[in-house]
Amino acid sequence: MSRRLDVLMLCSALGIGPTVQAQAPAEAAPRAAAPAWIAESDLNARLLLQATASFTPETAGRAGLDGLDAEILDLRPGLNGRLRAALLATQGQLEARLATASDPNVRQDLEILVQSVKDDIQGLDLSDKLEVAYFDVPLTIFQGIRALLDDQVPAKRRGA
Repeated sequence: MSRRLDVLMLCSALGIGPTVQAQAPAEAAPRAAAPAWIAESDLNARLLLQATASFTPETAGRAGLDGLDAEILDLRPGLNGRLRAALLATQGQLEARLATASDPNVRQDLEILVQSVKDDIQGLDLSDKLEVAYFDVPLTIFQGIRALLDDQVPAKRRGA
């Protein structure tokens, strides 16, 4: 299952996706406004997060998407096929955005996202071909609860 989460982790690690920010102390200096290209890149990353959110809502919620706290991991039959179709559709949307993007920073982020989607699709295909299906239930439960109890998650969301 962790292979399917690479896209979300990549977005989070690169800081190009939406993230939940911890409450800053009142005495902290205000941040300078982010350049416009960052907002555009965040929207592109959000597209990918939303495409995979129904499959791994706990991870998407931890990455900053709201409204997923009561949802759980999708383990219905045909998961890899449905995830592959969602990734292919998202890849097409990202490639269309890449074709019209003019800012070099946005283009670079889109190229990273497209390659990440391609890598995940290849990983799904290899997983189907070469791996024995295995699922770590206790780890999944732990990660889902930890995602809601993270200090970066607003307290009002923890009830889910």
